[in-house]
Amino acid sequence: MKKYLSIIALATLAIVGCSKVNLDQSAQDEETPISFQALSYVSQTKADHVHLALPQDAQFDILAYFHDEALSASTAKFFYFNDVVKNTVTGKDAATQPSTWKWETTNNTYYWPKTGMLSFYAVYPAGKATFDESNPDAGFTFDEYEVTVPYDEQADATVSEDLMLAQTLDQDCNNDADKHYTDGVALLFHHELAKVKFSAKLYDQKNYDSTAKVVKVGDVYFSAVIDEISISNIYGKGTLALNASKEYAWTPSGAKASSGKIVDMAYAPAKDATGFTIGTDVTGVGLTGAGWTKFEEEYYVLPQELPVTTATPNTDATITVKFTVYALKKTSEEGAATETFKVISKTAYDGAANSHPAFTKKLGEFKTTTTEAGDTALNEWKINTVYNYQFIIDPFEGQIYFDPCMEDWSKVDADPEIIYKDVDR
Repeated sequence: MKKYLSIIALATLAIVGCSKVNLDQSAQDEETPISFQALSYVSQTKADHVHLALPQDAQFDILAYFHDEALSASTAKFFYFNDVVKNTVTGKDAATQPSTWKWETTNNTYYWPKTGMLSFYAVYPAGKATFDESNPDAGFTFDEYEVTVPYDEQADATVSEDLMLAQTLDQDCNNDADKHYTDGVALLFHHELAKVKFSAKLYDQKNYDSTAKVVKVGDVYFSAVIDEISISNIYGKGTLALNASKEYAWTPSGAKASSGKIVDMAYAPAKDATGFTIGTDVTGVGLTGAGWTKFEEEYYVLPQELPVTTATPNTDATITVKFTVYALKKTSEEGAATETFKVISKTAYDGAANSHPAFTKKLGEFKTTTTEAGDTALNEWKINTVYNYQFIIDPFEGQIYFDPCMEDWSKVDADPEIIYKDVDR
């Protein structure tokens, strides 16, 4: 599986006074130290970069190569340094003034050479990748890097799944480019994982009441609630190399795993642990057809292909949606500020015993809404990409049809009556 990551060749702000390599702190006034500026997302304009800075206390690993020509597969390159970069500006006002931050190496100060060029590779957060000092040309590697697959563990506030890489090539101290925050080598970080999100709404093409925002038939209203979304049979472990290459990819490995419960509608709208109870009054009755209900959960996943196979037992990545359809009777006055309904029936579609089947679909069978011509299959998760899976729930089954016929007339035969022509006979 190969996924191309574009080389980000952002140049540094013009820095006057190139110098030889010098690790002596006393030479700082005479030499030009290497510093960095870092952005955490792709920014198309300088105007939208305010929210793109790395956190104030962020740290990232940096790897530098020296080379005499523009970097290519055949360019001779030499290890220059490997260090950790952090923001050295602190104080009560620093958090609100990213433009004052100064991103510098932690262990040593490094200076621009007066000849040749440098190419930089960065990993955020620091400590995620390994670096083999005996073979520095191999670059950073992520050997058996693991993304927490069970959502309840991943959602823990102490677990950070984000992983970002940046590479800026062919730099010297005379490069000239936009300044985002501070002077220094511009590092534009890309997310190396993918994220999955979900949204849902009611089917609004039949019997939809736009005022009540639910489906209405006669005196009965219908809505639905998403009870659970889960994903099964996905990889959570893989290997990635980051070196002087223009193409690299995740290679998944190990056993596949399942997310467990990712989404429920316990907060939108509010409901108790067992759903809306029959016979009780409720407000905020569930999904509407007025717009998408966007769930807050974001689920990190390892980039991977999502093939559709006929393997038995089935090991394809699959999504499962469990939901409940509710029938309601309106109890508030027409036009009331807060509309209330009484639950008169509900049916769970969760695949449990004596319940209807849940919705299931192989992930590789989904289609994209915006694609290149002739390629609509959403059959892989790519790096630095968020995938929003959307579901429309129709609270009805198939159309109601009838089979009319006429019963034949019932036939009752009376006993024959003989009518004589001559009554006097």
